[in-house]
Amino acid sequence: MKRREALKNIGIGFGTIVLTPSAIALLQKCQRNPDYLPVTFLDGKFEVLSELMELILPETKPPADLDFPNPIESIPGAKELKLPEFVDSYVHGVLPQEELDEVLKGFDAFIEQTLIDSTKESIQEINEEDLDNQLKKHLDSQPDHISPEDMEPAQRFAHQLRSISVEAFKTNEYIGEQILAYSPIPGRHVGCIDLKEATGGRAWSL
Repeated sequence: MKRREALKNIGIGFGTIVLTPSAIALLQKCQRNPDYLPVTFLDGKFEVLSELMELILPETKPPADLDFPNPIESIPGAKELKLPEFVDSYVHGVLPQEELDEVLKGFDAFIEQTLIDSTKESIQEINEEDLDNQLKKHLDSQPDHISPEDMEPAQRFAHQLRSISVEAFKTNEYIGEQILAYSPIPGRHVGCIDLKEATGGRAWSL
């Protein structure tokens, strides 16, 4: 069975990352490529994707209540980690064409609503504030009972983008080894202690 069909059959979608060695290698390759050329989000859409992911995952100060083994002044954002490059390459290589078309349709709907709400005429005129307002509009308005399949295309895209951005962030090598709690295989087992005692309050790296 072809890989695309296998992924489709097990329900892997735009908001999900399959953690295979090839996916991790792709993420690392994107991090090393300073001259990346988009393959999925074209005609100015990659720049919009990058801004959206940076709004979802901006550079931040580390939480004061977490203990890190090495001093951390700031946690890099999506752009510095090159997560947009990874997402652009990943969906191109993994999603079935039908599903990829739906993602691009949702992105087009998101951009169109942004243009209408901001009274702008072209994608090049859209600024960070316009995108932030549109994200808030879609991410803050989801009733608890609604599923992604029942959302409008623009809202579904916003939710899927947030999901895949967070997954890409947790998959990133720097985040996995420096920000999350990291213990190379085989690790060790210590039972009956809380997360604060075990890792300084940090979630485990994948």
